[in-house]
Amino acid sequence: MVSFGSILRAAVQTFSAKGYAATGIRDIASAAGVTSGTLYLYAPSKMAILVSVMNLTLDELLRLAEVATAGERTPAVRLERLIRAHVAIQATNPRTALVVDGELRFVPAEHRSAIVSKRDAYERYWTETLAAGVETGDFAVVEPSITRLSLLEMGNGVAHWYQPDGPLDLGRILDVFVRLGFNLVGHPGPVRGADSDLSPRRLDCEPDDRVRPGETTEPAQMATNAGT
Repeated sequence: MVSFGSILRAAVQTFSAKGYAATGIRDIASAAGVTSGTLYLYAPSKMAILVSVMNLTLDELLRLAEVATAGERTPAVRLERLIRAHVAIQATNPRTALVVDGELRFVPAEHRSAIVSKRDAYERYWTETLAAGVETGDFAVVEPSITRLSLLEMGNGVAHWYQPDGPLDLGRILDVFVRLGFNLVGHPGPVRGADSDLSPRRLDCEPDDRVRPGETTEPAQMATNAGT
């Protein structure tokens, strides 16, 4: 059955495989199993679809960040929860994450400002957590802005290589990323472990298949959890 969700999933599938610029409305319609005319009943343009995908993803990131940092928690606990949530959403919605991370440059100014505002709001949770840890002496951070970007980019990379059936389960991967994050901020731990309230949703725009862009043509570049 055709729905706005099925249109979004088809768009993410084609955007992540071909790139936004190289994808046409007919490509999305074909992936969704509908005609171009039918697709226009659900979305007015290719750009409107991309903006919807980005807003859907950023809204989920903001929800998780608020949950991760809420309450009377130490900066170290807040940082661990942010890392776990960020890495988990990349692993749960890898193709969507690739589109959101890579296609913002195509969004025109009238839509870009709202999207960038949401992205900045998400990053503020990280900025404030790092600042709090420096203030309490829990973190030894020389340049907080570079540390924040390093933590986020490290987590973003998961979308490129994570496979659910790889040799490491997601829980173990999250533990490793927390340890790496603590190393970056000069904190010894310990690792708290998983928190059920941080489980990310599988977004309505994430395709059901597990194929990664480039998987058949660049297998040597896949990381350990892809089985190489």
